[in-house]
Amino acid sequence: MLYEDLSMINMQNMMSCKSIFLKSFFITLLFLGTGYQIKYAVDTFWTFEVGFEYMAFDMFSRNGRPIIAFIYWLFSLTNLQNEWFYYFSYALAFICAMISIVVYTEVLGYYIKNENLRILLSFLSIINLYSIEYFMFVEEGGFLLGILFCVSAVYFINKYLRTSLPSNIAFALVMVLLAVCTYQGVLPVFFILSIPCICKNSDSMMDYIKKGLILCFIYLVSAGIYVIIYKLFCDGARSATGNTLIERIKYAMYVIKHSYTTTANLLPKYLYMCIGLVILVFSVFGITKLKDRGKAILNVVIIIVANSVLPVASLIVSSGWEAPRIIYPIMSLAGVLGVNYFINICDCSEEIDNNRLPKYVVTFVCLILLFSQYLSFTRIYNDKYKMNYADMVRVQEIGQTIKEYEAETGNKIVQFIFYYDAHQDNPYYQGLYSEGDLVVSSFHSWDSQLNAINYYLGTDYQRLLQQDDTYKEYFSQLDWKCYSPSQIRCDYDTVHYCVY
Repeated sequence: MLYEDLSMINMQNMMSCKSIFLKSFFITLLFLGTGYQIKYAVDTFWTFEVGFEYMAFDMFSRNGRPIIAFIYWLFSLTNLQNEWFYYFSYALAFICAMISIVVYTEVLGYYIKNENLRILLSFLSIINLYSIEYFMFVEEGGFLLGILFCVSAVYFINKYLRTSLPSNIAFALVMVLLAVCTYQGVLPVFFILSIPCICKNSDSMMDYIKKGLILCFIYLVSAGIYVIIYKLFCDGARSATGNTLIERIKYAMYVIKHSYTTTANLLPKYLYMCIGLVILVFSVFGITKLKDRGKAILNVVIIIVANSVLPVASLIVSSGWEAPRIIYPIMSLAGVLGVNYFINICDCSEEIDNNRLPKYVVTFVCLILLFSQYLSFTRIYNDKYKMNYADMVRVQEIGQTIKEYEAETGNKIVQFIFYYDAHQDNPYYQGLYSEGDLVVSSFHSWDSQLNAINYYLGTDYQRLLQQDDTYKEYFSQLDWKCYSPSQIRCDYDTVHYCVY
């Protein structure tokens, strides 16, 4: 009889794991499946130009990302075409995203019975709104690998909370260290996703604080070890320069406010903030029904503060800026507040548990966020492909002009000089998404202009930095809003090209 009961339990667990895996696969496919085609960022052309062996060194020495550097180096040994790395990186990103959702869903399984709700909250907390920018870059696989390391650390923390085995703290520390050595920007994810579990497994305020200090210990030790590695082996090119500490703190505060209100124009203005406020209001209402209100209030405050401050800490200590990939964890707030609500508030209060309306409302606003995020992801993917196509057509027009010039004159073009018109303020194409680095023309960035031309035309043109005063004055008096043949002037062996 006991054997039959155990067999039934194991079968149920296997079916549950299979169900979670399949649902996680399909939601990941729904949101990320469109990204299987190559998406060219301004950095992509430089990477393809110099090769992955050189970029491995650059990724380690300048960016301080040894694990991504190691992936680059391994690929350089294969001698495969550059484009193949994108497909490998995309597959790695897809798999890591899916497994991250599966792992965190399993963690939440100890506290939340509804499987679909767990997957929903896991997705919003991990593949949040700002994560879309990771999928715009060729190293997307490395970014998502770092996130998977963080989620794995959360798994071990949760295991420690339930078993009290110190070895799980060591495993969590190793995972977090691997995460920060993959990509520094994902480090806060570990801390943020762990907070609701800490609260759930704490018997009192003091117990909550003690267990919270374990998170702080892991976070600070891993960050400290990384800083030592960075100082010893990297050139420190990204250290903070140019602004005072007060100015950087003010900028970080602005980024927090701007992110929650405008969400980099990925959602309608104030939508994300309103969704977060709805969850927060119901959380506060639920806390009033709890016995240990002090611990619950402190927990919500820590979630909000940690989710807001930790992601922008890099803006204070380094030369970062308000890019979604840099402050990605900040958009996990709504998801983590939802996790905390269902783990620590509604399930702990008999009064609220009997009243299903708050649960339905919180679930509903989470679904609104999920649907809005899907529309946003789809828009970004489509606009990115349109932008890449527009850049390619633009290069082909330049190539055709060069071909006709060489046929008519017998001269051979070997170099480019780039100029700008009166208002070079069009890094984006009209009608496409126009905020930050998500959908930026390769002609906007200095280091990708010629690389994009050489890539699409299969040429090896050189860049001449010294501008001709006559052409410089001529172009500066014009103001184009779209491509024009007049932007190209061929003179002997040189193309004088104006970027509008």
